[in-house]
Amino acid sequence: MIKQKNITYLFYLLFSLSSLYIKSQSKLIDSLNYLIKQSKEDTSQVLLLNALSSELGNISETSKAIITVRKSISLSQRLNYKKGFANACKTLGSIYLNINDLPKALDFLYKSLKAFENINDKTGIAANYNNIGLAYYYQRDFDNALVFYLKSLTLKEALNDKKGIANSYTNLSSIYIHKGDYFKALDLLYKGLKIKKEIKNKRGICTSSGAISGFFIDIFDKSDSIKELVIPALNNVWQIQNTQKINLKNINQLLLDSAFEIEKRTLVLAQDIGDKIQVAYCLKGMAYVYEREKKYKEAITYFLKSAKISDSIKAKLLYGSTASSLYECYVKLGSYKEAFNWLLIYKTISDTANSQENKKAAMKQGIEFEYEKQKALDLKDHEKQMEVSVEKEKKQKVISYCIAVGLILALLLSLFIINRLRITRKQKGIIELQKKLVEEKQKEVFESITYAKRLQEAILPPQDFINKYIPHNFVLYKPKDIVAGDFYWAEKINNLFFIAAADSTGHGVPGAMVSVVCSNALNRSVKEFRLTETGKILDKTRELVLETFEKSTSDVKDGMDISLLCIDLKTKNIFWSGANNSLLYITNFVSSSTSTALSTGSVENNELKEIKADKQPIGKTDNPKPFTTHKIPYEENTTFYLFTDGFADQFGGPNGKKFKYKQIKEILLANFMLTPNEQKLQLNILFEKWKGSLEQIDDVCIIGLRI
Repeated sequence: MIKQKNITYLFYLLFSLSSLYIKSQSKLIDSLNYLIKQSKEDTSQVLLLNALSSELGNISETSKAIITVRKSISLSQRLNYKKGFANACKTLGSIYLNINDLPKALDFLYKSLKAFENINDKTGIAANYNNIGLAYYYQRDFDNALVFYLKSLTLKEALNDKKGIANSYTNLSSIYIHKGDYFKALDLLYKGLKIKKEIKNKRGICTSSGAISGFFIDIFDKSDSIKELVIPALNNVWQIQNTQKINLKNINQLLLDSAFEIEKRTLVLAQDIGDKIQVAYCLKGMAYVYEREKKYKEAITYFLKSAKISDSIKAKLLYGSTASSLYECYVKLGSYKEAFNWLLIYKTISDTANSQENKKAAMKQGIEFEYEKQKALDLKDHEKQMEVSVEKEKKQKVISYCIAVGLILALLLSLFIINRLRITRKQKGIIELQKKLVEEKQKEVFESITYAKRLQEAILPPQDFINKYIPHNFVLYKPKDIVAGDFYWAEKINNLFFIAAADSTGHGVPGAMVSVVCSNALNRSVKEFRLTETGKILDKTRELVLETFEKSTSDVKDGMDISLLCIDLKTKNIFWSGANNSLLYITNFVSSSTSTALSTGSVENNELKEIKADKQPIGKTDNPKPFTTHKIPYEENTTFYLFTDGFADQFGGPNGKKFKYKQIKEILLANFMLTPNEQKLQLNILFEKWKGSLEQIDDVCIIGLRI
């Protein structure tokens, strides 16, 4: 047994000579475990436990790291070792930060901050400021993140902590990117990288290099004025002396080439130091470059490698974002089965908020269980070493012998019974097995489709969002199957509120897949390409849908019919465009008092008006033409109706015929004075009564809006 007075000396000796005698993290961890076993429960063991938990965290052994650092916290409290407690809480907070358990991370980081403040440890205070800022950044609370990052940087500069200053520069750059200050962000990135190279911080070099590569990829779609900022940086990467060799004509390709070159160099360094999460980030960055170059097969290859690593080390945020990228690439290639599988993975990870508390409780119980189990095993080992006797061994042998004989007899009896049952009930067993397999497959299919419904509902705008901008509205949405080809869409860009009712090709699962593609195209048209004119939005949407399906070897004619309305909430201008689906609207001209007229139905000059849609779909068609943008005069108490063809085409009634648009117009004109919810109820009752016992033949979507 090593004497206790030598433990602290050995601990520091181990780290001072680690570069000479320890060639891998595995050996370092083994050495720390050995020293912990040899040490007594004093402050030196706290230091060893903290060091071990940090190394376990670095190699993504999260559960072991948490168990180890909890031992350190418990021992620090028993010893009243305040600095050891503060460091242990900081380590545990960082571990929870890495696995995205942000509430627990902030809890322990604030405990650590308070402990460091009590002992006036400015280095510890600065480190906690930085980690707390990182937690707020992950929650997209950029203002609070900036406050804590700047607090951390101020202290690190006072302490002349070069490594800490470099990390603060890298973290601050991400905030300025979100604020659109690209020049400042890039300046901070290169300052941080320069310091990390000076102090030979390999892990930090990986982080900064990856951030710079990501910056190049992010500004690929930005304006020329922003791209001009990076010309000096590209000179640095390619060592071009004459800056005139780089101009706006070739800068896009240089951005991607530079990003790929940086990621390739960083990958080698990350592999050399065994940093798995940085390896995954590098592979993902290289995949992004291929995706921007529309080399989707090559992008998928690298995304899959990154996903495999991030999944293996439980890096959920990275795994989820990679799954989203794989979905986009497979859609571009027309591989919808693979796309749907990765979409399921992405939504499963992104929907964890619905069950976050349960998962946190389960994780807590699991960690505490492992900790208590390890504690019990340690105690048991100690007792065995001190109290082993010959009599106990003899008794154990007798018990083992009896158990073995009993198991053999039980096994023989079981084999006999199984053999008899197999002979007498062979046919029945086969039938039951087949039945079970069919039921299991049916269950799997049903659960998959039910989950697909949740995914499709995720692309539909919440009712609260529509209510916020158009309070008087209703949405009658009745899918034929669990999932639907019909969908409705809404978005607000500046003062413009857009809303649409769309009918994708098909219904059920195929229709739902097409609806995802079409909804994504609408989002890109208004968000990415910043179009505001309804006709041009439909033109761009058609272009994006055709681009998605053009990779297919077959002649795909999928797409959608749509009715798209835009209301300028500031200027009160109204615009509309349609593909095969028309617009109906009614203006209520009240003859006397508005309240009296609405209650008695005493109105006059009411007329249902219709604007015909362009006779072409959003999709492949012969002789495509630009969609028309119609401007509609703004009149208060006007109700607009957007719809698909499902209601009009439904068979039913006494003669089993179609409902048709004529009857829809009559019903709308008769009921438009009712509240939106009352209109929705009346339409739903009428549809169910008309359908009767017949099958619903198509999805139904009707939207009513009163301005």
